[in-house]
Amino acid sequence: MAAFDVELDAQQREHVERAVLAVRAASSARTEEANLTAAHAIHDLRGCFQDRDGRPDYAGTSSRYRGAAAEVYERAARGDRKEAQRVNRAVQYHMATVRQERMTPEEIAAYGLAPKTRAAQRREQRHSLASPTDGPGVARAAENLREVAEAIAASTCGRLPGLVPTVRDDAIDHLRGAERAIQRIVENITQRRR
Repeated sequence: MAAFDVELDAQQREHVERAVLAVRAASSARTEEANLTAAHAIHDLRGCFQDRDGRPDYAGTSSRYRGAAAEVYERAARGDRKEAQRVNRAVQYHMATVRQERMTPEEIAAYGLAPKTRAAQRREQRHSLASPTDGPGVARAAENLREVAEAIAASTCGRLPGLVPTVRDDAIDHLRGAERAIQRIVENITQRRR
């Protein structure tokens, strides 16, 4: 074995062997199902170790667990470091799903772990950016609209470097009207957030 050898008891050794098989299958199959099965095996392995507080090491922070996990990934990838890293990322992606299935929200919070899967976090982020009335994206959208309005106003008055004020007066009036409309939209959005 490699330099990361860790003394393991019989239960830990059994879970390492199961995890090696599951991670090797994930490495070969490259499917979501295989990766999820490997994530379950890694979660089980973490449960065999203790963190600093004497709890099962579901956060994967103890040096003993990390040594065992390094062994799992290296053996599963048959010594191919890049493949070990690839399959580790693929399995870790599914760990939040496994935590949600096996742990209560209170336990997840007590460990300081992410309460949602990455996919759920991305969905929420996309929704908040698209939502016209709430979410963290509204402030960002309002600021972007302000910047656009300021750029329109500056460009129509020739204040941006390299721009020559050759725009006809009626076009300037339309742009100023658009700026006022954008400002009203920004104010509307900002008021809805309060």
